[in-house]
Amino acid sequence: MKIEKGKEEILLVWASRSYPMGHPVESADHFFDLLLKIGVERPRYQEFVDLGHRYRETARRRVYTLSFLRRCADLLSAFGQLPLGTDETILRLALFYHRILYTPGATTNAQESAEYVGRVLAEFTVPEEIIANIGKLIRATAEGSWHRDSEEALISDIHNAALLSLPLPAFQEQEQLFRDERRDEPGERVRADRRKALDGFAERPRIFFTPYFYGRYEYRAHTNIILAMRSLDERTVKQTTI
Repeated sequence: MKIEKGKEEILLVWASRSYPMGHPVESADHFFDLLLKIGVERPRYQEFVDLGHRYRETARRRVYTLSFLRRCADLLSAFGQLPLGTDETILRLALFYHRILYTPGATTNAQESAEYVGRVLAEFTVPEEIIANIGKLIRATAEGSWHRDSEEALISDIHNAALLSLPLPAFQEQEQLFRDERRDEPGERVRADRRKALDGFAERPRIFFTPYFYGRYEYRAHTNIILAMRSLDERTVKQTTI
């Protein structure tokens, strides 16, 4: 489906160095094609514009931005053949929406994003079963979730690889961005919350569920987490001795 109306607005809203699926208008074409496949007869270009607004970088959203969506899309494309029975359309829509609502430091972002997309798709009279499946996949990206289902394991691995398996300098920069999002909060609480989140990954038997992501990203993610925890502990000690 080609977009004619609203191209200028889409280009303006999605002004960024990277996009979920390439060029912003091509991304919109792709997004609308996904909506058509789940039964949305007349997708509104405003839905895509809203998606861009919500993922734009702001003082309170420094990590889950358009660049993060692009990393997720790249990881899915590199994965190759999807597990048997996986609905790629539902999986890709879940990735588009899985952090559309975001509050720094909150543990309810996945749940709230799932509820949001449920309301949006209900307006288009998308079948309840499809809405439920998209919501299930979005909730699978919540912190501390553990999955055996192949689709839920895959989207969880994509989300976690996009966050945890960056090269060390980029990962360290991202950790600073997490702190920057909460600059107006007490540093001790911010560090404690981040330490708890990282601790949750470190204590798991494995970070990634699928053999593909485990084999490629487990070691790097585990190393990044250990180094980040050590850095947080050093910051905490330094603050308590001042």
